[in-house]
Amino acid sequence: ILCATLVGIVLPEDKFGNRDSRNKDVNGVVDFSTAIKLTSSKSLEPTSLSSQSTVLSDASAVLSTSNRVRFLFLAVFFRFCAGLTIGIWSAPFFRLAFPDDASSYAIINAMIIGVCGVASGMIGGWVSDRLAEKSASSTTMLWDESTGRLLIPIFGAFLAIPIWHMTMNASTFEGAMFWLAMKYLVAECWFGPAVAVLQSDVPSKYGGTAQGMFTLT
Repeated sequence: ILCATLVGIVLPEDKFGNRDSRNKDVNGVVDFSTAIKLTSSKSLEPTSLSSQSTVLSDASAVLSTSNRVRFLFLAVFFRFCAGLTIGIWSAPFFRLAFPDDASSYAIINAMIIGVCGVASGMIGGWVSDRLAEKSASSTTMLWDESTGRLLIPIFGAFLAIPIWHMTMNASTFEGAMFWLAMKYLVAECWFGPAVAVLQSDVPSKYGGTAQGMFTLT
């Protein structure tokens, strides 16, 4: 996610249309013959594209969208790996570290995920939307709207590193659960902004393929 954001600092190309998309003559009158030709040619495009489209070609088109999209998929892959690793190995660790509180861990961990995880996702998504609006409306920002969204996952990921260290090295079960709650509160804010950037950067005709690739990472 950090790499994707750094790539996004380079402002994207102009998105406000094609300079050559004007079909008027010098007097401002529409050239109907040209318009008819363009309309007929465009009407044939969906059929030809759909007949040639495959899962691999659409996946390649998604990855070819921009460097930010490619780095975002890579970042999401490592983020999912980290989350699954924590989910698998945290229970055996806490059972060995605090054997007297093994039964309490299951209940407290479920509450932490349900409360702190959900709160982090909702608050992180809301803050990323505000940063995106500010980035889009400001002329002094060094980054664009998508980069503004990804600032939240960046800060959350960096904050989670020392907090996870404190969780693993807590001397008491209560202290470990406190830091575990803090970890979920700062680290689970990444999902909403990542999906939002993927939806905004990838063309809508590849939206379903992009979301499928996102879940597979």
